[in-house]
Amino acid sequence: MSFRRMLPFLLLNVVVSAVTMLAILYWWDNRDAGQSAALGETAVTPTLSLPTNASNSAAAVVNTPELEEKPDDQPLTHVVRAGETLGSISEFYDVSLDDIMTVNGITDANILAVGQELIVPVGGLPTETPLPTETPITNILPSPIPTEELAVGGEVNVAITAVTGPGVLTEEVVQIANSGSS
Repeated sequence: MSFRRMLPFLLLNVVVSAVTMLAILYWWDNRDAGQSAALGETAVTPTLSLPTNASNSAAAVVNTPELEEKPDDQPLTHVVRAGETLGSISEFYDVSLDDIMTVNGITDANILAVGQELIVPVGGLPTETPLPTETPITNILPSPIPTEELAVGGEVNVAITAVTGPGVLTEEVVQIANSGSS
C-alpha cells in the first residue's frame, strides 16, 4: 500500500483521536463542578463596593457573605449521595478513610447506602485520655519507738544460738541469747 493511499486514513485517525481527547478533557473538567454542586457547596463571590462620599479616597471595601458555622459541640455529618464512595468523601473533607470508618463503625469500605448519614471527624479522631489508675499503697510499718533506755553499766553479749527451718520463710526461726550482764 502506498503512502498516498494511507494518508487519508492517517488524517482521519488524527482527527478522531483529537476529538475524542477533547471530549474526555471537557468531561473531566466539568466532572468536579457537577460533583461539588451535588455535595451542596456554595460559591462565595466577593462584591466590590466603593464608598459613596469618597472624593479623595481611592480605597474600595470588599464584602464577603458570612458563612454559617456549626456550633463546635456538634460533629460534621455528611449524607451519602448516589455515586459517592468513602474514598471520594474522605478526599473531599481531607480526612483519613480509616478515621471515617472508625467513627461510623464501618467494617467494609465498599458498602454504603444512599442517604446514609456519616460523621466526618474533621481534624482527626479525638485522642482518648487514659483514666487514672489507682496505685496500691504499700503497707508501711511504723518505726519502733524505744520504750526504755539501755543501762550504761553492764556488758551486752548477744549471740545467735540456733536457726530452725532455714530457707522456708514461714517456718524459719532464729534464736538469740544474751550472755552479758545487761
